[in-house]
Amino acid sequence: MLMAAFAGIPAAGELLEKGIYTQETVGDLDGAMRIYRQILTNAAESRAVAAQAQYQLGICLLGKGDSSGAAQAFRKLIKEHPEQTELVAAPRPDRPQKTKRWSVLRDTAARRRQLPD
Repeated sequence: MLMAAFAGIPAAGELLEKGIYTQETVGDLDGAMRIYRQILTNAAESRAVAAQAQYQLGICLLGKGDSSGAAQAFRKLIKEHPEQTELVAAPRPDRPQKTKRWSVLRDTAARRRQLPD
Protein backbone atom coordinates (compact mmCIF):
# COMPACT_ATOMS: atom_id res chain seq x y z
CA MET A 1 0.00 0.00 0.00
CA LEU A 2 2.73 2.46 0.96
CA MET A 3 4.68 1.79 -2.24
CA ALA A 4 1.64 2.75 -4.31
CA ALA A 5 1.66 6.18 -2.66
CA PHE A 6 5.19 6.79 -3.95
CA ALA A 7 4.71 5.29 -7.40
CA GLY A 8 4.75 8.67 -9.16
CA ILE A 9 7.63 10.20 -7.16
CA PRO A 10 11.11 9.87 -8.72
CA ALA A 11 13.89 8.50 -6.53
CA ALA A 12 16.51 10.91 -5.21
CA GLY A 13 19.16 9.47 -7.54
CA GLU A 14 16.95 10.05 -10.57
CA LEU A 15 16.27 13.61 -9.45
CA LEU A 16 19.99 14.22 -8.99
CA GLU A 17 20.66 13.04 -12.55
CA LYS A 18 17.87 15.29 -13.80
CA GLY A 19 19.31 18.23 -11.86
CA ILE A 20 22.81 17.73 -13.24
CA TYR A 21 21.41 17.39 -16.77
CA THR A 22 19.33 20.56 -16.30
CA GLN A 23 22.38 22.39 -14.94
CA GLU A 24 25.12 21.22 -17.28
CA THR A 25 23.37 20.32 -20.54
CA VAL A 26 20.34 22.60 -20.61
CA GLY A 27 22.09 25.44 -18.76
CA ASP A 28 19.00 26.18 -16.64
CA LEU A 29 20.52 27.01 -13.26
CA ASP A 30 17.20 28.07 -11.72
CA GLY A 31 15.56 24.81 -12.79
CA ALA A 32 18.51 22.78 -11.48
CA MET A 33 18.41 24.63 -8.15
CA ARG A 34 14.69 23.79 -7.78
CA ILE A 35 15.50 20.11 -8.33
CA TYR A 36 18.44 20.14 -5.86
CA ARG A 37 16.26 21.84 -3.23
CA GLN A 38 13.55 19.22 -3.79
CA ILE A 39 16.14 16.50 -3.10
CA LEU A 40 17.29 18.28 0.05
CA THR A 41 13.71 18.57 1.30
CA ASN A 42 13.37 14.79 1.08
CA ALA A 43 16.96 14.03 2.14
CA ALA A 44 16.12 11.07 4.37
CA GLU A 45 16.07 8.73 1.35
CA SER A 46 19.80 8.98 0.74
CA ARG A 47 22.35 11.09 2.58
CA ALA A 48 24.89 10.61 -0.20
CA VAL A 49 22.47 11.93 -2.83
CA ALA A 50 21.44 14.80 -0.55
CA ALA A 51 25.10 15.74 -0.05
CA GLN A 52 25.70 15.71 -3.81
CA ALA A 53 22.61 17.89 -4.29
CA GLN A 54 23.92 20.33 -1.66
CA TYR A 55 27.28 20.52 -3.47
CA GLN A 56 25.62 21.01 -6.87
CA LEU A 57 23.39 23.73 -5.38
CA GLY A 58 26.54 25.58 -4.33
CA ILE A 59 27.94 25.22 -7.85
CA CYS A 60 24.69 26.62 -9.34
CA LEU A 61 24.73 29.56 -6.95
CA LEU A 62 28.31 30.31 -8.02
CA GLY A 63 27.21 30.13 -11.64
CA LYS A 64 24.57 32.75 -10.92
CA GLY A 65 27.17 34.99 -9.26
CA ASP A 66 25.85 34.43 -5.72
CA SER A 67 29.14 33.75 -3.96
CA SER A 68 27.62 34.37 -0.52
CA GLY A 69 24.84 31.85 -1.15
CA ALA A 70 27.36 29.38 -2.55
CA ALA A 71 29.60 29.70 0.50
CA GLN A 72 26.57 29.10 2.72
CA ALA A 73 25.66 25.99 0.68
CA PHE A 74 29.21 24.63 1.02
CA ARG A 75 29.26 25.31 4.77
CA LYS A 76 25.95 23.48 5.10
CA LEU A 77 27.46 20.54 3.18
CA ILE A 78 30.32 20.32 5.68
CA LYS A 79 28.05 20.70 8.69
CA GLU A 80 25.27 18.31 7.67
CA HIS A 81 27.22 15.71 5.69
CA PRO A 82 30.70 15.38 7.22
CA GLU A 83 30.71 11.66 6.40
CA GLN A 84 30.74 12.46 2.67
CA THR A 85 34.51 12.90 2.66
CA GLU A 86 34.99 13.17 -1.10
CA LEU A 87 32.53 16.06 -1.39
CA VAL A 88 33.72 17.78 1.77
CA ALA A 89 37.30 17.63 0.49
CA ALA A 90 36.40 18.44 -3.13
CA PRO A 91 37.99 21.53 -4.60
CA ARG A 92 35.41 24.26 -4.90
CA PRO A 93 35.24 26.54 -7.91
CA ASP A 94 34.92 29.56 -5.62
CA ARG A 95 38.46 28.87 -4.39
CA PRO A 96 41.05 27.96 -7.00
CA GLN A 97 43.15 26.17 -4.39
CA LYS A 98 42.20 24.78 -1.03
CA THR A 99 42.92 27.34 1.63
CA LYS A 100 44.03 26.68 5.17
CA ARG A 101 40.50 27.53 6.37
CA TRP A 102 38.95 24.94 4.03
CA SER A 103 41.44 22.34 5.29
CA VAL A 104 40.55 23.18 8.90
CA LEU A 105 36.83 22.78 8.14
CA ARG A 106 37.48 19.47 6.39
CA ASP A 107 39.62 18.21 9.27
CA THR A 108 36.97 19.27 11.79
CA ALA A 109 34.38 17.31 9.84
CA ALA A 110 36.69 14.28 9.84
CA ARG A 111 37.16 14.48 13.61
CA ARG A 112 33.38 14.65 14.13
CA ARG A 113 33.01 11.37 12.28
CA GLN A 114 35.50 9.74 14.65
CA LEU A 115 33.78 10.86 17.87
CA PRO A 116 31.42 8.34 19.51
CA ASP A 117 27.75 9.29 19.45
